[in-house]
Amino acid sequence: MYLPIEKILILKTVDVFAELGDATLADLAAVTDEVELGEGETLFEKGETGTSMYVVARGRVRVHDGDHTLVELGERSCFGELAMIDAERRSASVTALEETMLLCVSQAAFYELMADSSEVADAILRVLCRRIRRRSVDVQKQRREPDSGAKAPE
Repeated sequence: MYLPIEKILILKTVDVFAELGDATLADLAAVTDEVELGEGETLFEKGETGTSMYVVARGRVRVHDGDHTLVELGERSCFGELAMIDAERRSASVTALEETMLLCVSQAAFYELMADSSEVADAILRVLCRRIRRRSVDVQKQRREPDSGAKAPE
């Protein structure tokens, strides 16, 4: 188990929470739960309702849709941010690639923190906006690049 100060130090290195003040980080650390996964263990499956966000404190996970890997995430990465705002079905599954320790923030705990301080909500919204912008740029690049597998018109 992590001590509260260890949780604070981990959370402080995650982009979502990097700009939070120490008092807010301490409040956040107090409501995080630890989730231990063994190698190959699945945290959740695509389609399950998401109500928590996770931070990889130690280890690595694979975000995937069936056999298709979307991304591998290592220490200090986070996933499930959308579940913090809106409990919807998960868009992918997450499986541990090795022994992994996650810090979990539930939607209920997040809402409580937001009620006390808008700083936490601001941090999540900034990260989500950055991800949407990056995805938008990726889509634009894909539209500009010709499909390498397509035949040229004759």
